[in-house]
Amino acid sequence: MKVAPPRVRARHSMDLSTYVVNGEWTIISSPAVREVTYYKCCPEPYPTVKYYLHIRRRTLYYGS
Repeated sequence: MKVAPPRVRARHSMDLSTYVVNGEWTIISSPAVREVTYYKCCPEPYPTVKYYLHIRRRTLYYGS
């Protein structure tokens, strides 16, 4: 049985619905990247989904 792989679009990102706002850090972006690797030994694909969390520290905490 073959199942179509889910599509991860270029604009896909993490679900931040349970994210708790932090006073020290702000989330800039949270993109997802789907990669498929094929190995010589095996005919089936090996998919990987990588999530990246781009954050920025607020300078308010480290200013003089």
